[in-house]
Amino acid sequence: MDIKTAYKVMYEFMDTYYWKREPENIGGLLSGMSFLCGGGTADPAAGHDWIDAAKKVKENYLDEIDNFTAYKMMVQFIKDYNDIGSFPDTEAFYDMIKLTDKKVDPKV
Repeated sequence: MDIKTAYKVMYEFMDTYYWKREPENIGGLLSGMSFLCGGGTADPAAGHDWIDAAKKVKENYLDEIDNFTAYKMMVQFIKDYNDIGSFPDTEAFYDMIKLTDKKVDPKV
């Protein structure tokens, strides 16, 4: 997959998490992360933050990304948001990380 598809997969994971658990304030974060018709994110910083997280995981982030690398990028993005205090619901953050830090088969 490419970097944009990996972002969309992360967004879908977080959106599904939101609708299943409805943690406070994550809706606002998701709103900023959503794609506009023109292709950018509603909050341009979200797209830039995704690229920054992707670079931490894979230097050549524009190359093909496998599922396991996309997963690691998502975890990095979530951790980065929490580290700078931008994750609106810390309890939900730890719950999401707990879900994503389960053993993952890199071949999936």
